[in-house]
Amino acid sequence: MPGVKILAWSVATNARFPLASMRLLRGPQSCDQIAGENIVPIGLRSASAPVQSNAWLIGPLTLLGVTLAFCYGTTLQMMVTQWLYNNMYHYAFLIPLVSLYMIWERREKFRGLDPKPHYVGGISLLLLGQFMLVAGTKGGLLALAELSFIVNLFGAVLLVLGTRFFKLLFFPIAYLLFMIPAWEILTNQLHFPFQMFAVELGSKLLELVGIPTYHDGVYIQLPNVTLEVAEACSGMNYLIAVIAVVLPAAHLHLPSWRKQVILVVGAIGVAILANPLRVSIIGITSYYGLSDNLHGPFHVLQGMIVSAAGYVAIITGLWILSEPRLAARPLQEETGRTQMMFKPAFSNRQSRYVCLALSCFLVLMGAHLNLTDPIPVQLKTELKYFPIEIGQWKGQENTPDYPVFRELRVDQELSRVYRDASGKSVTLYIGFYSSQREGKELISYKTQDLLDSRASELKVSLEQPNTVTLRRVVHAENNRKRQILYWYDLDGRVVTDRYLAKGYTVWDAF
Repeated sequence: MPGVKILAWSVATNARFPLASMRLLRGPQSCDQIAGENIVPIGLRSASAPVQSNAWLIGPLTLLGVTLAFCYGTTLQMMVTQWLYNNMYHYAFLIPLVSLYMIWERREKFRGLDPKPHYVGGISLLLLGQFMLVAGTKGGLLALAELSFIVNLFGAVLLVLGTRFFKLLFFPIAYLLFMIPAWEILTNQLHFPFQMFAVELGSKLLELVGIPTYHDGVYIQLPNVTLEVAEACSGMNYLIAVIAVVLPAAHLHLPSWRKQVILVVGAIGVAILANPLRVSIIGITSYYGLSDNLHGPFHVLQGMIVSAAGYVAIITGLWILSEPRLAARPLQEETGRTQMMFKPAFSNRQSRYVCLALSCFLVLMGAHLNLTDPIPVQLKTELKYFPIEIGQWKGQENTPDYPVFRELRVDQELSRVYRDASGKSVTLYIGFYSSQREGKELISYKTQDLLDSRASELKVSLEQPNTVTLRRVVHAENNRKRQILYWYDLDGRVVTDRYLAKGYTVWDAF
């Protein structure tokens, strides 16, 4: 049976510990005053005692950072490109700077810590990260390759510096997840519910001020205008940005995890309520004729005002939940830190060797991923020699009728219309990739709408003894239904599931 064969595609606060005297919380006191009240600090070292410096770490860690950036050269470049051209991720340029600021705020806690490599945990995380990187790069899974950057950072810290550094650096590194352009996986499922919520609540707010409304789906009908709450106006982009702002602020300014949770949950609530408020403001200005152009500068100004009001509410909540900074450093924090200074120094030579070995490995991996191209596999016979006549069907060359086919960047393609004597026609498209690389994937988001993974299956018996299972999709356009049959051929494996096809691609890459 003829078919369409598609072979495509915050300022940090000091830790609060319970003290024997509450007077220290009310104001600065001298050690003599405290000692006079029979409170004896244990383990404090004298001011003249030398403090162990970790300045030697700057060189090895700089080398490690450079080699890690080289290993992820192509992946980081594509990540930055997504930040530039996707409005949802414009904020991502600030995420690395905020992460570095959080590390800088903790610089005092790193003093006196002896790096002690954790081989089992570090090597395990690095193996997982490198597996994700290779699978993402060779299999065309950009999000997986980008996520592997965070995993490899965790592994490098644990392997070179050890568990104590890992605990202090966990949140700043985990915060880098906000710069990974993969949040559409979550937000795409939430756009429509948030649109409907904005319509429902926005309509009620308009009715409260005396404006009659009628809403149907994502449309709000007023007496003189109809408003549409589009997907871009669902508020999801604002929600992700608010969470990215609030998390470091809560982590740096609020000592209690309960208060941190309260602030984050409150900020999410403010972000969710801000969009219906914006819809109601647009409705009011449109109803009273204050704004004729719904998509002009005044529309942008309304959004900025609502956004600013939301951030003011969040900052107010942060101010209410925060506590005044201690006038004097808690004795137990100082004691704990100085006790670590008294511990025997760990051999720095071992950490240096581990850092050097890991840097060499990252250079080799980066050279393999960034400087080598996959070996192309050419067709034995070019597609243009595909039979022009098949039984009673005669073919004629044509231009692919779906624009998505012109964006696939295949190495070879065939597009024909076959007709029989009765005038029935079948369009055949074959796309061939000689190798898999980023931007030229067998499975691509570009074809996701055209080739719906929820399509029904169809078993077709060919001249060969085996039965081939295809996917069937029916598209309705201009009062005309068009049936599409498709499958993927991966080195002789005929599959119809896009995820299974992607899995085979990754397997073959390894």
